[in-house]
Amino acid sequence: MGWTYCHTQRLLFFKNKNTDINPPVDKEDIKKNYTVGVRENSNIHSVLLKEGYTNLIPLENTEAYYRGGLYYKRVDLIIASPPYNIPPVRAKKFGLDAEMFVQTSVQAGEGRLFIAFSKDTSDEIISLWQNTLNDIKEEGLLEKLIRQGIKEARMISILNTI
Repeated sequence: MGWTYCHTQRLLFFKNKNTDINPPVDKEDIKKNYTVGVRENSNIHSVLLKEGYTNLIPLENTEAYYRGGLYYKRVDLIIASPPYNIPPVRAKKFGLDAEMFVQTSVQAGEGRLFIAFSKDTSDEIISLWQNTLNDIKEEGLLEKLIRQGIKEARMISILNTI
């Protein structure tokens, strides 16, 4: 199977704005003083375990992560990708107040997105994809497409609540 690199996104810790806890200072502060909700068996779960976190609360799915974890204060922090404002979009999807999710300044890691190809796809086709992807990144089109997709997801989420 072939693949082509698509995009890197920062993963930051988020907290519930209605808690009395102070925003974390750094990752060491989080290790010592906060509980962190993670999606069970996710990549970031594995990475944080390897980094020595002993305060992780595995949650079985995305809804449990947002609703049961941070919204209902069963954990102090969750991890999400802020550039596209994912926590508010997901919060609305699950009928939660999107304003509850507050981004901290502490980065948990980075997520990389790839496009996978069948093992039957030729190297030439994969190379064409990568070259085209590089071109649309340089032109700023990839960022525009991602933002447009998030905007549309928000609109669908809002319409579903009406």
